[in-house]
Amino acid sequence: MKVINNKATLIPIIIGLALSFILLVTSIVLKIINYGYVPYVDPNPTHELLHDGVLYFYDKNDKQIGTYTCKPNFKYCGLAYETIDDGDYNFRAYSDDKVDFVKQENNRYAFIVDSETAYEKPGDADVILYDFKKGKELKKFSAVKNYTIGLDDNIVFVKEINSGWRILILKGAEISYLTDYTYKYVSVHNTILQSGRLDSSNIVTYDGNLWQLINDIGSERTTKTGKEIIDYNNNYIIYRSNNLYQLQTLSEYSLLNGYSFKQIKFIPGFNTYAELINVEDEYYIADYNLNRAKTSHYSYNEYEDLHYEINKNREIEIVADNQVLETIK
Repeated sequence: MKVINNKATLIPIIIGLALSFILLVTSIVLKIINYGYVPYVDPNPTHELLHDGVLYFYDKNDKQIGTYTCKPNFKYCGLAYETIDDGDYNFRAYSDDKVDFVKQENNRYAFIVDSETAYEKPGDADVILYDFKKGKELKKFSAVKNYTIGLDDNIVFVKEINSGWRILILKGAEISYLTDYTYKYVSVHNTILQSGRLDSSNIVTYDGNLWQLINDIGSERTTKTGKEIIDYNNNYIIYRSNNLYQLQTLSEYSLLNGYSFKQIKFIPGFNTYAELINVEDEYYIADYNLNRAKTSHYSYNEYEDLHYEINKNREIEIVADNQVLETIK
């Protein structure tokens, strides 16, 4: 059997690779000399939002996906502040107790302010809706609201200049609105989905006189009413009238025997349970679908702190001044 000399075979291969590398380097050098080729240099190497008068937008992988060139004499150029007006109403909206900048939406849109005057709080300047995929300003608004964590289903609340709030839908290259109406107030209930955004399948609206719940295709869930909407879930709604609260179905069927209460609060995770304080200042928990109390009645004024807690077994406990009084099993 003849043995192949590996060393003799390897030497020509090494020489061939070396020649190929030399030719490649020579080719690159000639291109630079002949065509002025310059390697790419990142104009914003630290990936700041604002750099040398330009706003830079990046995706979650830190890849640049758009830019906006600020006005020459800008005093502020950057993201817009969210406007949170829920404190003017009793509706139980989500709150993180702070005002933040509105984050970019769908890796395509940003709400920005480009102002020649100071911008220290919402309302100091108009808000620009900018499509950085097209490099185009779509429209200006006086305010924007999405509660920092955002609303589900591409919805954002925007306030028209010299007018009211509208429900904006950001899908594709063109903006659209859920309804043709403007409102004095719009919001969604404090329910966070697995996406980390707020559930916007139902939306509270107030036109300055009447309240109504609509869904995410603009259809009416409730009739318009002068009673203030306080909270809702998929099937039930809490109203406030004359400083007292009532619980109804969305079709206006009264629950809890039609009584009014000093407080009604849904208990998250328990579909038909509510925390109640009646007009006699008695605290208890009821299954409002069955019109049945689930706990004893406790005099609310006899305790410094009276509330419910959910224990590790997913049971509801009535707690008064750090002592468990009763457990719903």
